[in-house]
Amino acid sequence: MSIDWSKLITAEDKQKQQIEANYQAWKSARHATVEAITVEVGGRIYDGDETSQNRMARVVAAADSLDDVVSWTLADNSTAFVTARELKEALRLAGLKQTELCPAGRPDL
Repeated sequence: MSIDWSKLITAEDKQKQQIEANYQAWKSARHATVEAITVEVGGRIYDGDETSQNRMARVVAAADSLDDVVSWTLADNSTAFVTARELKEALRLAGLKQTELCPAGRPDL
């Protein structure tokens, strides 16, 4: 019986694998938390996940005025006419929440 030394896994290798597994688990949990972000502006609840933030940013950037009105799907899937100003505030709040969440509990690599 011969030993295939090329398949040897050292304690250091195991530690690196565990560190990477911990980091990937943290990333997955962070992603789920970011996907669940909601914010309230003017009594309305908006989704604040990254996709929603991108959509809000496009509306705000393309608006001729912050008083421009668009139809928007809210977090409860109802629709409302909202201003670019409201979306800008929702975007700001969602970004703040995401910034708070991202470093929380991040394992060292």
